[in-house]
Amino acid sequence: MSIGDDGVPLKLSRRLTLVIHSLAQGGAERDMAHLARCWTERGHDVAVVTLDSVAADSYPLAEGVTRIGLGLAGDSHGWLQAISNNRQRIRALHDVLCQRSPQTVVSFIDRMNVLTLKAATGLTDPVIVSERIDPRHHEPGRIWRWLRRRTYPLCTAQVVLTHSVRDWCRQLAPRQPVHVIPNPARRPETGSTNVAPEWAPAGRTVLLGIGRLHPQKGFDRLLPIFQRLRSSHPDWHLVLLGEGDERIRLEAQVQDLGLQQHVSLPGWVADVEGALSRSDLFVLPSRYEGFGNVVAEALACGVPVVTMDCPSGPGEIVRDGVDGFIVPADDTARLEQVLDQVMGDAQLRDQFSARGPEVLDRFSEQKFLAQWDAVLEGNSESEVDAILA
Repeated sequence: MSIGDDGVPLKLSRRLTLVIHSLAQGGAERDMAHLARCWTERGHDVAVVTLDSVAADSYPLAEGVTRIGLGLAGDSHGWLQAISNNRQRIRALHDVLCQRSPQTVVSFIDRMNVLTLKAATGLTDPVIVSERIDPRHHEPGRIWRWLRRRTYPLCTAQVVLTHSVRDWCRQLAPRQPVHVIPNPARRPETGSTNVAPEWAPAGRTVLLGIGRLHPQKGFDRLLPIFQRLRSSHPDWHLVLLGEGDERIRLEAQVQDLGLQQHVSLPGWVADVEGALSRSDLFVLPSRYEGFGNVVAEALACGVPVVTMDCPSGPGEIVRDGVDGFIVPADDTARLEQVLDQVMGDAQLRDQFSARGPEVLDRFSEQKFLAQWDAVLEGNSESEVDAILA
């Protein structure tokens, strides 16, 4: 059997069709672009299909990936238009799947999963659906909930990011396996470690948060904490990387707290690894997560992490007191205490940073690809789980 450059045994070439709403900025979108690259490099025939147009892409795809943008994204006004638009999307997606059959279809995110399963009606191709967020905290709407319960039993398997989400997702398709495949931790890309972005103030120690500017991410409760800690840690600067609807409110909060010279909101950046490499401490104050890719990436970059134990993900990534600290969910007082401790203890930060290589092994790309190979081959939950053990 041939061995790939990543040390994973090469399997027989497959035709794989990956489906997602868009490749615009977002964690699931980034995950799919990465998976497409990995599978293409391993010799598979990979196509990425989106409802959105190719022009909306934020993540470039590897050479050799077939890119199909249906140009059918957009909001519907009223339920009649929604029905008409979704029928059009299903027909267009069905045509693409027919053209690429035989294949294995991998779909990301709940509503897109429903449309993909409907579009695959009449085909014999296996369809694997993946929840990339915690569905317990993401409300798709009453009609979409009903459609999900009707269509998910048609899938071949589900793939989720955490064990807690697996337990919840069993109810959607009780007879199909639900596999847990965490995203891999990745090192900084070559050449990114010495980049000094404009948002990194010279001579300041950087506390970094990354995510959409959305209430889910909890930046609104981090800002008052940072304001209270500033007098004890005057050399620290808080950087919040991301974009979203909460920008205006967060900027106003920064001004109200008098933090204009101590907090930066530079927007979204593609080079997450480079940003992490310029940081001294990473904080995740989220109210909930899908997995928390950036937590694993921070640890892989040797950046210590302080995270809320929110549902779901961070508690399965960080080892409390070993490579970071886990704070009970919604306990902002404890979050402030822990940040105060770690911001004031460079030796402790160095100890946590030294555990990065262990994170890369626990969430390695080799294990990630081996788990996906096992799912594509129809292996059982226990066989897929054993790869990560």
